[in-house]
Amino acid sequence: MPESRAYYHDLREACATGGCPLCAVADRSAESFINALLWETVTDVDARRRVVAAYGFCREHGWRLDRPGGVGGAAIMLHDVIKALAAALDDPGAQPAGGSMWDRLRGRRSGETGEAILQPAAECPVCVHVRRIEADAAQALLVYLTPGAHTLVEPFTASNGLCLAHLRLALTQPGKAAAHTTLIAAQRTIWQRLQGELAEFIRKQDVQFRGESYGSERDAWERALKITSGPSPRKASTGLTQARI
Repeated sequence: MPESRAYYHDLREACATGGCPLCAVADRSAESFINALLWETVTDVDARRRVVAAYGFCREHGWRLDRPGGVGGAAIMLHDVIKALAAALDDPGAQPAGGSMWDRLRGRRSGETGEAILQPAAECPVCVHVRRIEADAAQALLVYLTPGAHTLVEPFTASNGLCLAHLRLALTQPGKAAAHTTLIAAQRTIWQRLQGELAEFIRKQDVQFRGESYGSERDAWERALKITSGPSPRKASTGLTQARI
């Protein structure tokens, strides 16, 4: 058990609030990272260079810039990105993938696929950050799925468990065989419980049982959807304010 108990409190809290604990940790990390980009590192040249190399952000993370007070930081970063995109149309040196737009179009006409047209040289920086956090948190979860003063076996088994994508991730992480065995056993218990709740939900959908009130099975279908497809996309805020950073 690491002395720092990294991720312990985050994972324990996530187990109690519902949903995949690793999804919750990843989502919180993405929010913190974007906040830092908008208000702390927006003037950092290297940070902005990484954003430009990725030609901005993926769809999910890009729209998370839409938050009160973030207009200044968003505008600064997007100005750099749009400037790079405009330059990439003509300037080979400004195109991360190499070569101008016209060079690539001519190449496609001569038989090349043209797949590299306006392709970024790097991945969305938030995705890169979140993927690292997911792996670290998955490794931490395996550590805490062992007996000890800071074990998460009971709270994890009582939770909704991991979504399918994060279960795959956790099972590919290095660790003691006992931790993987415990994870599989806990996940089996969670899914068997959910299976029963889904069956009860389906039963109460029948017209002859519709008068019965719902219990824990009320949102079973939603939890099953989160397990198989991941959490629902985060919605953007109501709009950017004109606050300056």
